[in-house]
Amino acid sequence: MINFIQRIQEKFFIRKVLFVAFIFFLFFFFLLMKDGGIKSYKRVKVKYRNKTFSTLVADTPQKQSRGLAVRSSMNNNEAMLFVFPQSRIYPFWMKDMKFPIDILWLDNHKKVVFIKEHAQPEEYPMSYTPDRESRYVLEFVDGFVEKNKVKVGDRFEWDDI
Repeated sequence: MINFIQRIQEKFFIRKVLFVAFIFFLFFFFLLMKDGGIKSYKRVKVKYRNKTFSTLVADTPQKQSRGLAVRSSMNNNEAMLFVFPQSRIYPFWMKDMKFPIDILWLDNHKKVVFIKEHAQPEEYPMSYTPDRESRYVLEFVDGFVEKNKVKVGDRFEWDDI
């Protein structure tokens, strides 16, 4: 009888341990996903005139396909930088976005070649396509272009990635 009770207690203990491990797994999974996995993105300081922006770098196809859709909002001093392997025409859309943004396409010299202001989430599936090739794309909060008087030909700076 004692042997039977010990087996039941062991099974119960194992189930408790597995349950606690499962709860910890869920907790850490949701903790990481809370920010959309942002911790996996590199960061770089992007400079424009006398301002510096903390910028997430989307440098893989997976990160580029998610873009800022991993965020529920963004501060005025933040941005996302898309780095492509070569200059091409890169259309952008607002799939799964939760807030409006300004989008800037830049050439190999980090000069602005095309601007889309006030891109709205509800405009999806429409895409925004520049009329010139670019190697980089920067996304800022809506109103950035107007507030900072950004225009085609302006240059941004950041350290090599």
